[in-house]
Amino acid sequence: MTSRNNLAYVYAAAGDLGRAIPLYERTLQDCERVLSPGHPLIAAVRENLDRARSA
Repeated sequence: MTSRNNLAYVYAAAGDLGRAIPLYERTLQDCERVLSPGHPLIAAVRENLDRARSA
């Protein structure tokens, strides 16, 4: 999931939000399903998704 978050970040940085946002969304869903609620990766993915949506 970390790798998927990183890939979505690269897509967003390249301006390809059409790929970044859905990948962030799927990654966030998987993180929330698999990881404990306070896991830092959940917060990181959520923050990156919010930034991509507001771009």
